Amino acid sequence: MSYVFQSMLIDTMRQYAMVAAEECLSRGGVEDEETQRESLQVETDAELAEDAVCAWNLEDMDFDALMKAFSDLRMRLAA
Repeated sequence: MSYVFQSMLIDTMRQYAMVAAEECLSRGGVEDEETQRESLQVETDAELAEDAVCAWNLEDMDFDALMKAFSDLRMRLAA
């Protein structure tokens, strides 16, 4: 099964979740990494995933995959 996010065709749910999480956290590429780190300090992965589902209308998103994507971003940006 394929997914479409902002006119981008995505092959797997894991990729779909990561693209959506990155877009949501960066506010479409507007926010820098420092601002993204600040967002990660005040919201849990579940809260960020909930925000993303609402903001991007992601009814077909696997919520657990999206939370994992935010967790992965948290680890990557902490380094």
